[in-house]
Amino acid sequence: MFVQLIDNPWMILAISPTIIILVMILQKPVIGIYLTSFLIPLEDLTTLFTNVTLLKILLAFTFLAWLLKELVSKNRIRFQQMSFIVLLAIWSVMSLAWSYSLNDSLSRISTFIQAILFSIMAFNLLKTKSDIERVMIIYIFASVLTAIIAIYLLSSGVLLRNRAAFIEGQNPNGFSRSLGMSLLFIVYFLQTDRFKHKFLLYPLGVMFLLVIVLAQSRGTYIALIVSLPIIIYHSKFGNNLRIIIMGTIAALLTFYLFPNILLEYVIPRALSGFTEYSMGGRNVIWLVGWEMIKDHPFFGVGFGNFTSIYGQYSLPLRGWYAETGPHNVFVAFQAELGIVGTVIFSLFLYRIYKKIKSIDSNHLIDKAWSLSFLLYIVVGAMSNSLHYTKFFWLEVALVVAFINQSEFIQIDVHQEGKMINKTKPKLFYKS
Repeated sequence: MFVQLIDNPWMILAISPTIIILVMILQKPVIGIYLTSFLIPLEDLTTLFTNVTLLKILLAFTFLAWLLKELVSKNRIRFQQMSFIVLLAIWSVMSLAWSYSLNDSLSRISTFIQAILFSIMAFNLLKTKSDIERVMIIYIFASVLTAIIAIYLLSSGVLLRNRAAFIEGQNPNGFSRSLGMSLLFIVYFLQTDRFKHKFLLYPLGVMFLLVIVLAQSRGTYIALIVSLPIIIYHSKFGNNLRIIIMGTIAALLTFYLFPNILLEYVIPRALSGFTEYSMGGRNVIWLVGWEMIKDHPFFGVGFGNFTSIYGQYSLPLRGWYAETGPHNVFVAFQAELGIVGTVIFSLFLYRIYKKIKSIDSNHLIDKAWSLSFLLYIVVGAMSNSLHYTKFFWLEVALVVAFINQSEFIQIDVHQEGKMINKTKPKLFYKS
């Protein structure tokens, strides 16, 4: 190992800052969440060896640092709405008892539980709105890098045969969902006064819209079309006008920079959403999955087993053997964990919705954005198996952390006839 370090001076130079960062995370684990939010959009570009990425190492260290700090301080870990996700993890482990493929289940459960632990840790560490907004800002600038890379690859012809914009290691659907998340963060900051240099948000929003269009993920198109109107409806006219201008500029730039791709691929693909082939084969997958669900309605086939069992149903129904994922989080839970798993996950989403509805009406923009963000998560989950992805569980952690802010809670405590207001969190971006 020492010889390898001598041969690679960059690794030697990285030792000191790495040690400093690790010490900082030990002292303040939330720094690990900030770094994580930067690496999630870039994870596929940070592979160290086999399936090990820099992000996985960072998450493991951050989790240990956080858990150690909680144990030493004897702090109580908060769960709030996340308690249903813990139940879902427990049920997924129990499904090993009736799993069709134990190896597949163990592999998938390991990934699933790691993602859930990350989400619970993030929720507990993001205690103030300033913490949450730091994560949003960091995620936005990481997404800027991925968007620039995608535009470069597409314009240079590297991705021309694939017709869609994305970065190496990701498929256009996951890449597009991640950028859509950043776009919603930008919309949030446009509605508030908590970002000092708001003029920076407009070119970034235009770029994200341009790349989302070029990524050609119809699922992302639909998720944004469903979720954005809520926050726009409750926004001021000036903010709505800015968002419309951003979209117009993005459309004009797409036509000017990539006319052939727009006319030959993007527009036909978008219009295909109104045809019988609009789901890109997902309708076939879900029909086969429905047969699986009818045969195992209560307990499912075991967590992570959809792909390995799919071929057994596909052969008699469709005439060929195939292996594919469910391409839908709800189909996955129903087929693999049965009614019990689906009910638990649905209760989790319902509790988040109820919490959003209970937010004080004085925080209308925060309430509208939370609901918009939740819809983006739910609709996005209907066309992809996002429950294995880190950005999906970061979305979950952010929305749960956001809606549990103390300033949203109506306080029924009076002193001398006046309401006692809790201290609002310090503004990070604008005083």
